[in-house]
Amino acid sequence: MIEGITPREAAKMLKVSPWTIYEAVRMLELPHYRFGKKIIIDKGDLEKWINEKKVGG
Repeated sequence: MIEGITPREAAKMLKVSPWTIYEAVRMLELPHYRFGKKIIIDKGDLEKWINEKKVGG
């Protein structure tokens, strides 16, 4: 079973705007589940996405 969070919770964790998360979901950059209008992000997928964004050493 996934440990799911909302886009707003993900934004709060990363200290970014919720718009940043919603845009990544909209562009299909951030893996997510959609149940009607509700969006759920797996914490593991969020961590992988963050690591893919890492630049430098």
